[in-house]
Amino acid sequence: MTAIASAKKRRRFASGTRKTLALGGIAAAGLAVSGCSDDVPAEYQFSSVQQCTTAGFDQAVCEEEFKQAQALHTENAPKFDNEAACEEQWGENQCRPAYYQSQRSSYFSPFLTGYLVSSALRDVRGYNGYYDYRARNPGYAPTTLYKGRTGGDVTISPRSKTVTPVNVNTRTAARGGFGGRSSGRSSFGG
Repeated sequence: MTAIASAKKRRRFASGTRKTLALGGIAAAGLAVSGCSDDVPAEYQFSSVQQCTTAGFDQAVCEEEFKQAQALHTENAPKFDNEAACEEQWGENQCRPAYYQSQRSSYFSPFLTGYLVSSALRDVRGYNGYYDYRARNPGYAPTTLYKGRTGGDVTISPRSKTVTPVNVNTRTAARGGFGGRSSGRSSFGG
């Protein structure tokens, strides 16, 4: 084989390899980008069971997530001795009275205005599917939402009681709340 023929063969082989690698790289990049798309939120934000079902989640899943959020709120929400102390931190008309069942005394806490539901629950159907999902994901729980002093949606870390703005990877299904005093909120919880 001559040097010219050998060089043409190497170029042809090298050229084909580059095309395959380049197309494979483009395809892999496309898959990576589609996996991180903003069109697929990590969580959905709801302020009622009806909003959850309207967004396409199963009725049983929405009801259970709502009950879980209420239980987490009762357990983890900040508790204040009086309304003034609560409103000092959370804002005017943002607190509600509550009652310790075991201690037979009352306290004030911020209104539970909504909850975040994992998008993974969108395809779960019925109570059995929901409990199977929870069994496979023991650390999962809905996230409770509150209105911060400045009016933005916030969550409260159960362990550290730290207030955090809601993640940008959420999709708000509707505004409103579970227990607010204004007419724009639903009557849940208060």
